[in-house]
Amino acid sequence: MTTTTAPGTGTPTPVPTAAADRRPDPGRPGARAREVPRLGRLVTAIGRLRPEVQDWAPATDDLRCRRARAGLLIGLAQECADDGRVDDGWAYLNAADRVSLARLDDDDLRVLAGSLRLECAAKLTGWRAAAAVTSLDGADDTRAALLPRVAAARELLDDDAQNTYLRLRLLGRRVATATTLLALVLAVLTALVLTGWGGPGPDRPVFLDRGVLGEPGWYAQVCLLGALGAMLSAAITAMDHGSAPRVYELSTPLLATAVARVLVGSAAAVVTVMAAEVELLPGMTDWLPVLAVISGFSERLVRRVVATLSEAAEHTSPPPVPPSTSVTART
Repeated sequence: MTTTTAPGTGTPTPVPTAAADRRPDPGRPGARAREVPRLGRLVTAIGRLRPEVQDWAPATDDLRCRRARAGLLIGLAQECADDGRVDDGWAYLNAADRVSLARLDDDDLRVLAGSLRLECAAKLTGWRAAAAVTSLDGADDTRAALLPRVAAARELLDDDAQNTYLRLRLLGRRVATATTLLALVLAVLTALVLTGWGGPGPDRPVFLDRGVLGEPGWYAQVCLLGALGAMLSAAITAMDHGSAPRVYELSTPLLATAVARVLVGSAAAVVTVMAAEVELLPGMTDWLPVLAVISGFSERLVRRVVATLSEAAEHTSPPPVPPSTSVTART
């Protein structure tokens, strides 16, 4: 990468060399773009923007400086793509696109402003939506006034997209952590059920000798039926093409999400069947296998069962205190 002096400014400006325009080498991390959708989209976007900037023939010194900065940013984005730094690559590429908006003619700029207005209305919320409306709804429609407003709206959209992706990535980590903890709890519960909860004892609860927690075979059936319902729900959701409005929503860890669905379905089925066996769900004892499948399938049913258990616990009167331990007897 070399430097040149920007006309009229006297400030050295980096200019990308041929090395900055290189394509991903098959032996470099960037060659795995097809394996990572977001990285593949970055490489495609770089390949689309680079020739537009290279074919841009600016007529003024300011526009030539913009073209040089855009070329530099594209080169940095390509380096990030080669190294697998997707977030940095998108940041550089989006900045290059905003810097080079002056390459558009007046008609294209107005069309872009109209499409950005619709996109901001559909995607942005809160202060970003208000700021975008303020930027794009100015009365002055001249090129000099429209260009900075379009750039500001694009920056708001770029920041929102980056924040959305980061939130979903953090959510993916939370899913992985919750899945691990739930797997440990179910493993311990399964071991206790298989070992009979340590054998008989004088204070052993009755529900540990029968029902889903007392019969290993029935416990295994309930877990499998709950997992069946969960995977049925996952398959139906996957076939619903309109369920994910953004590509970023498909970037959460697929394995962790699938395992979490299975574990949650099994745990929900166990809890729901337990509630039905103790008559907290009246009239459902003859439909326990079906109830187990529905518990794994329907999140709303599980929430309703948990709410029922909570309400029953709050309205259950505590057992009377024996006279020998009461305050009155001791005094």
